[in-house]
This record gives sequence, C-alpha cells and structure tokens, in this order.
Amino acid sequence: MATSVRVATKKVSYSKLCDTLVKLGCIKSWRRKRVDESFSDNGLWCTHILIDRTDDGPLQVRSISNEVYGKHAELYVYAAAENVSRIARAVQASGIRIGEVQTTRFIVPVTYFKGSRYWE
Repeated sequence: MATSVRVATKKVSYSKLCDTLVKLGCIKSWRRKRVDESFSDNGLWCTHILIDRTDDGPLQVRSISNEVYGKHAELYVYAAAENVSRIARAVQASGIRIGEVQTTRFIVPVTYFKGSRYWE
C-alpha cells in the first residue's frame, strides 16, 4: 500500500520551519537574534537563527543559516551527510516545501524576513 505525502506549494515562515524541526525532534529549541552585519554599527541589522541542538541521532540538525536576496529568502538546514535526506523527507512529510538537497544541507524557501545578504 502506497503512503501519501503532503506537498506544500506555498513558502512558509522561518518560524514555522523552526517549530517543525522542534516537533520532529531535530532541534531542542530555537530563538532569533538581531545582529548588526554592517561591521560599523550603523544599524544594518538582520535576523540570525540560533538553535539548541539535540543529542546525536538520525534527525539531528547541526545548524541553520539564512540568506536573503531581494525578496527571495531561504534557510539552509545543515546536518551530517548520512542524515540530510532523512531530515528533508521528514520536513517535507510535515507539509513544508523543500528546495535543493545537497550533501550536508537542504534549502527551504521561506517568506521574506531581514536575513543575511539582504542588501544584495
């Protein structure tokens, strides 16, 4: 018997993705941190995402980074190479659209927020 997987067509917020990673047991918790990326403290701040990692396991996420190009925003979810596909499938099964899956990370397009590289 085939199992069905819900596939989302809309982008989700970065908080929904992070909350989903907590529910799946991939991370313990997360929080946002306002960071000045101007290197001269002139107010060019953006949002970074800090995570509390879980113990070693097949769904452990090592880090989350973000990049924003104009109005296009995405999160990069990093994990051990042997676990990336498993985590990406679990996130996708929970209804979140996944972008490119690479060796040690997968990409999730998210709704706009002021993240790294927003000035490009």
